[in-house]
Amino acid sequence: MLFVRVCKEVPRIRIPVVAKLCLIISAATPVVSAWVAPIKAPTWKAPGSVCIGRGSRPLQMAENNWMDVLKFQGSTPSFDVIQKTQEYTSHPGYRSFRLKDIPTDYYSTDYVFRGPVIGPVNRKDLVETNTLFGFGTAFPDLDRQPFGFAVDPENPFRALYFERWKATHKGELLIPNTPLKSAATGKTVQTPVFPFSVVWNPEGQIIY
Repeated sequence: MLFVRVCKEVPRIRIPVVAKLCLIISAATPVVSAWVAPIKAPTWKAPGSVCIGRGSRPLQMAENNWMDVLKFQGSTPSFDVIQKTQEYTSHPGYRSFRLKDIPTDYYSTDYVFRGPVIGPVNRKDLVETNTLFGFGTAFPDLDRQPFGFAVDPENPFRALYFERWKATHKGELLIPNTPLKSAATGKTVQTPVFPFSVVWNPEGQIIY
């Protein structure tokens, strides 16, 4: 697992590079938030909802939540959500975290990625950022190992699952346009288990 303290370690990197660095770390590990300043909670209130709370962290009632758009007006999928998710997460490009190798047919043109602290970002920018790190060279045997698939009882289009990443550091890890690099150590790493989810649209493509 990669830990980089961007603000203190690389003060001279151009902002676009820092943004991309944060994005890929966010996509690769859920613990990046320990090094990034907390994001101020939004104060937007959906029509017909009630927001309560103090300061900048209101609580919103469940009805009319902005995420309800991903429930597609209460419709039911015409396909097996778990089966499609298992097929998607079994693709070699997914398992090895080489996102450019995953066929674009899996994704809706409206696809959006949102990590713990970074996002929303579209598919094109996500793939470009993922490619910057050259994980295929540094960790050629990386395996995301998804398991424990289930359908969200609140949204039949959403599949929930877990992952445990395993990899061996066999090649040099380089971050373009920065002084950061790490020679191969030969060490094998295993991450803690962490959750993932995929939301499909009625056409059977990933939208979120």
